[in-house]
Amino acid sequence: MKFFTFKTLAISLVTAVGTLTTHAAGFEIDGNSLLSRQLRTEHHGRKFRGQKPFAVNDAMSSTIGQRQLPNKVATKDPTLSFTSLPQYDYMEGPDGSTWFYTAEYKIETIEHNPLWTEEVLKAFTFTIYDSSFNEVGKISDEIRLAENETRAREVVLDPAVSAKFFNTDDRYEVMVFFVMNTPQYVNHYYYKVYSIGGEKDNDGNDVGIATIEGRCVDATNVGSADEENFYYTFVTDPVIEYDASYGSYVDYLNTLTYDLRTYKKATAEEGPSLIFTKGIYGTRIPGDTTDGIYLITKPLNGALYLIYSQYEKPYFIDPTGGATDESATPDNSLLIEVYSTTGNTPEKLSTTNIPVENITVDNALIYSFYSIGNVAWTDDVDMTVNGTPSAPAFVVTRSFANAATMEDITSSYDIYANNGQWLKNLAVDTEHIIVFDAVDGKQPQIMFIQPDENTGYQFTFANLYTAETLFAISQQNDGDPLTASCARAKMLDGSYQYAFEMSHYEEGEDGNEYARVAWFDTTGKLTHIDKINMGTNVQYATVNLTSEVLNPHLYDADDAMEYAILVKRTHGNAARNEFVVVDDNGNTFASFTADDGKGDPYIYTVLPGNPNRLMMVYNANGRFNVDLYDLPFLTSVPTGIEHLNHAGAAGNLHYDGATIAADNATIEVYNSTGAKTAQGRNSVSTENLPAGIYIIVATDANGNKTTAKILH
Repeated sequence: MKFFTFKTLAISLVTAVGTLTTHAAGFEIDGNSLLSRQLRTEHHGRKFRGQKPFAVNDAMSSTIGQRQLPNKVATKDPTLSFTSLPQYDYMEGPDGSTWFYTAEYKIETIEHNPLWTEEVLKAFTFTIYDSSFNEVGKISDEIRLAENETRAREVVLDPAVSAKFFNTDDRYEVMVFFVMNTPQYVNHYYYKVYSIGGEKDNDGNDVGIATIEGRCVDATNVGSADEENFYYTFVTDPVIEYDASYGSYVDYLNTLTYDLRTYKKATAEEGPSLIFTKGIYGTRIPGDTTDGIYLITKPLNGALYLIYSQYEKPYFIDPTGGATDESATPDNSLLIEVYSTTGNTPEKLSTTNIPVENITVDNALIYSFYSIGNVAWTDDVDMTVNGTPSAPAFVVTRSFANAATMEDITSSYDIYANNGQWLKNLAVDTEHIIVFDAVDGKQPQIMFIQPDENTGYQFTFANLYTAETLFAISQQNDGDPLTASCARAKMLDGSYQYAFEMSHYEEGEDGNEYARVAWFDTTGKLTHIDKINMGTNVQYATVNLTSEVLNPHLYDADDAMEYAILVKRTHGNAARNEFVVVDDNGNTFASFTADDGKGDPYIYTVLPGNPNRLMMVYNANGRFNVDLYDLPFLTSVPTGIEHLNHAGAAGNLHYDGATIAADNATIEVYNSTGAKTAQGRNSVSTENLPAGIYIIVATDANGNKTTAKILH
């Protein structure tokens, strides 16, 4: 056998679309604006937080060809299909579960002359589905232009779904986001709010219940499963006209603020009420002043904490880009303000100043850009380890760039106390990071990717808040290099390991090509390498590594690990895309190609739930075909219980088809994506659990664990 293909180090060789429960996210302002983007915040603890769909690079062309892998397992027919969608996306239901919507648009085509044909958006229909893909309802309406509007540039459904934010009735509420062109070449941004199943006009269109200017940059529910309690925050652009009253254009720019307006939910007496407005100066946006996160919301114990960050002064002496003075403003600091919503109006809890320190290297000025939220988003605000709710600590990113070229160099990461005191260093000289979500009540972990002059790169693993280095491994892996595509997965025995895609493919004696995944334990020791059969004629491939899919019981009941792989396969003089699911024994569970007649494979992802679902999306000339499959594909475990290990008194674990029992033991039940679905002492009923494969962990009084698998 031989190694023959090399893949360069990459964080991800597939498109990272971000968190599934937000659409293409928040907003963007025109390119000549001082502010580029404030990402739509994630709900803390959201089910899909950090998960990345597995997407094909648009540059990968596709042609129809013959399948290259033997299919040893018949793929099910889709449980549910959507065809020819112009748009679809995910939503977040009022209970935090992941919902789904599809869109249809009425387009009028106007031929102005042989060289100019205009498509005008006239009406829309959004169909909303709950987490079980049951239809909740539709919202339909026509596009109505205001006096100074010329056309609708974009109309999309916001991801937030509420039930009692805009009024107190029992209907679900959704917001439709409108981007409208004007003759002044300035867009209008606003939301129209609708009740699903609410009032209709004479033409059958849904009647809006509210209109809100700006863009929604945060929608956070701090309530319980029984009582919703949303807070929404919208941002509006500055509208101040430039005139001679300003001493200079720089003076004018330094007065412009983007106003963040936070609302709390409606009452029986009135609609949503504005509780706070905060202005963020456009020339003081954190980071490099175009990409920093200036609002983080942190829900905790039923309250919402609003954390604003910006530079105390404009970062640049001349922020126009005119280069009259490229120096950074001296004696500046990153200003972080924390407010609590525990009372009727937000109360300011603290102000933190972190000095901005620029440096010079080899006589070259190096800018230092400071920000929070760029490591683990809301988890960059630490209220439990180094701080408290009234005085949180912060994970601060310091990014370095050459002042002459604006070329990014590296970043360092530090923890600061609420009073601005430096506490700990997490990492220095870092090019990229990977964040692993918090598990089992432990703090988040980070993998820092740091250049090494001898080995190329080093991967350093650390706990986020304690800054404790757990272990470090070389990217070279004794001459058999790793990529930086990495995920942490829970093993059948309850331990955790880290999976890395390896740089080299391997050609087997059977003529097939094999991707390889290296597994390391929590001490950095290599435990095994899985070889994944990709068939022949592989031009390029990458393995989908996320914690949700790295589970041997996701696709079938045996203990072999299945992998989802994107393969770009040569076919004659052309190439085509293919998604395959294959286990480490070479069995193929699914193969999705353009052969299906649905278009080019586009998105492949797993939606956790009961049951878990695999979603396959095809792009057919700009419209999407979506198939959903119930998982697992195979459930070939005999009824009863299959013990995976025994330890101590919990070894008496048994299952009669309706009840899991173990004397004097705590019993925990996990589904095939690792979510805990039941727990109890001595016994747990399975009568209300959906059919599927479950992992049982029984812990005796001495902490010894017995792990087992059942097919329910």
